[in-house]
Amino acid sequence: MKTPKNVHGALLGMVCLLNALTSCKKQDTINLQNGSVINNSEKSTTSVTSTIGAPSSNVDFSNALSQCKLQSSYENSGTSTTDYNTNGLVKSDYFYLSSTNKMVMISPLGASERTELRQNADMSLNTSQRMRFDAVIENIPSGSGVTIAQVHNDYSAVEKPLIRVYISGTSSTSKTITSKMSNTYEKDDTSYTSGSGSVSFSNGQRVYVRLQFQTSGKKIAVYVENKDNGQVYSQTYTVPSAWNNADGNYYFKTGAYNQGSDQKAKLSYNSLYIDQP
Repeated sequence: MKTPKNVHGALLGMVCLLNALTSCKKQDTINLQNGSVINNSEKSTTSVTSTIGAPSSNVDFSNALSQCKLQSSYENSGTSTTDYNTNGLVKSDYFYLSSTNKMVMISPLGASERTELRQNADMSLNTSQRMRFDAVIENIPSGSGVTIAQVHNDYSAVEKPLIRVYISGTSSTSKTITSKMSNTYEKDDTSYTSGSGSVSFSNGQRVYVRLQFQTSGKKIAVYVENKDNGQVYSQTYTVPSAWNNADGNYYFKTGAYNQGSDQKAKLSYNSLYIDQP
């Protein structure tokens, strides 16, 4: 039995349509693999991340973390902190390696609350030491903001950091990053040497920060670069003689130490190194 010409034509049309649809489906899959999925991922904010493991498992953090302990008030009532060994440590609410391979640190809500890495060291001035990191920073508390890096000291009489790098400002969209040095280590002495300058900062921007001891003159250099707007801030401090009793007890800190109280500051680190220049 012969197939009528009109039926034969219809069958051929259906075969062509199926081939076209199959070809389009395959092409769509290729486009998704080569472009669309990647582009969507790039556009997503750093807030949309999930826990995949311990930051110490990533080479961009492992060396620095081997020199540090985590200090956080996240699981405490009040601002007292708990110390944690960072090797293999995962705290899904505030310290973890994200699905985008960033080390995420989040402060609890409230002034003086913090989640920070504290270097296990007793360093002297005039030694070649530095801490440097690259991070995306979000959710800065209003007003006094958040401290993201410090040079501190564990001499028994020291009651505040020598140097701190911090983000502050009353505007919800535009803040600044700068630094200041405490002229004494006594808590009641509020005299500071402020950095001469700053860089502007908006929520979710990426910054590079470096704290570095100079090899003479008891000097410490601060460098901050906003990778998104290109602004740079640098300041070299000469450590005051009032700190001489504390020499030999210095260490670095980084993380989120809230001065403001209305947001949980979040740092998503691309890298962190503590080393010699």
